[in-house]
Amino acid sequence: MNSKTLILCAVAAVFVASTAVRGADQPTTKAQGKTASPQALGKAETLAGTIMMVDQESNVVVVKDSKGTTFDIVVTKATRLRAGDQPVHLKDLTTDTKKPVTVKFVPERSGDIAQSIKVIG
Repeated sequence: MNSKTLILCAVAAVFVASTAVRGADQPTTKAQGKTASPQALGKAETLAGTIMMVDQESNVVVVKDSKGTTFDIVVTKATRLRAGDQPVHLKDLTTDTKKPVTVKFVPERSGDIAQSIKVIG
């Protein structure tokens, strides 16, 4: 082989390898079979705590866990909000401060994104 052919083979090998690695580092969710959000920093987590504040303008619910750590949970249009067994809106949570909640969220670069928030009791 001449040097041009050797260089082209090396470049092609690097391209193929980098494409394979790039595809392999995309997380997938088994239940949905889809690629997870590129912003996701990990798997969905569950948090039990108390609602400390609701900021309707920023779509944020501040939740304090049993250790005293506060979490700013971002509410999106896809977030399922419930009080007991009833669906509610973000504005309804403003009257639920100091009440216990369970939050399922995904940590992302833009913040902790709520999948669901359920007020207990």
